[in-house]
Amino acid sequence: MIGIEFCWTHLKTIKKLEIKRTTLKDPATGHRFHFKGVFAVGHPNEIVFKPNDEIIRYSGEKVSRSELSRRYGKYTAPYGIEDTTGLGPSLGFLDAALKRSVGAMINFKQNNNAALGKGKRWIKRRSISSHGRRTERAEKITYMCVKALKNIRGGDEIFADYGKAYKMNEPTSHKTENVTKKRKRSNRRWEG
Repeated sequence: MIGIEFCWTHLKTIKKLEIKRTTLKDPATGHRFHFKGVFAVGHPNEIVFKPNDEIIRYSGEKVSRSELSRRYGKYTAPYGIEDTTGLGPSLGFLDAALKRSVGAMINFKQNNNAALGKGKRWIKRRSISSHGRRTERAEKITYMCVKALKNIRGGDEIFADYGKAYKMNEPTSHKTENVTKKRKRSNRRWEG
């Protein structure tokens, strides 16, 4: 997995989440898919997340609409969501294809138990003025996260709705382009 923010132990103990093989099945064959999903950790009767509880932050690389279009063309970005944390128009997109988060590993399903939303928390900002005076102020930050829509019990896989713009089963396979590696490869000189 690419750079998730928690190791598997802390994901279980702090966030009450686990990554393992999804329960989703291929409608054509009836067999389970081989990709991963995110599951709530707890006893089957224990309610781990209640409606409107924040499950996990959704983070990724911040990109513009034009950059998202350059990367994926007319198709849907497989790990791209619109950043709607502001009050006004879109702040761009979060593309988690290269800068992965646990939130990006939550699978899409029509009958979902979670949704993308805004998370808010207060942080303390400390600064030192040019005169050496220390100041501290509280600041509210907003971010994209996955929130529970209904009770989620231990062992349940978490599914989210990615929004109306997301299209499933497009006639393409998505390839993630790592611009840095591509640049390094093109700069190498091969001697024969």
